[in-house]
Amino acid sequence: MRCEDEIGRRDTAALGRRVRRARFEPRAMFGDFDFTLNAKLPTAMLRDVAALRWLDAGESVILYGPVWWRETLVAKPLVIK
Repeated sequence: MRCEDEIGRRDTAALGRRVRRARFEPRAMFGDFDFTLNAKLPTAMLRDVAALRWLDAGESVILYGPVWWRETLVAKPLVIK
């Protein structure tokens, strides 16, 4: 059992090192999104999109807007749930 524990510990440590070296962006969660960044963001619509009901309905979502709207900033927490 001790050998298995050591193997598990080493695997976990190695994975941690690889993730740190990859310098992934921090996880984005929709609940952490700051809607106060821009008062023009359609908050109710974004919350509706985040509820993912459109998936069950077989619908598509297209995010578009002016350059300052940062569609990627909005889409990232919607995708990583």
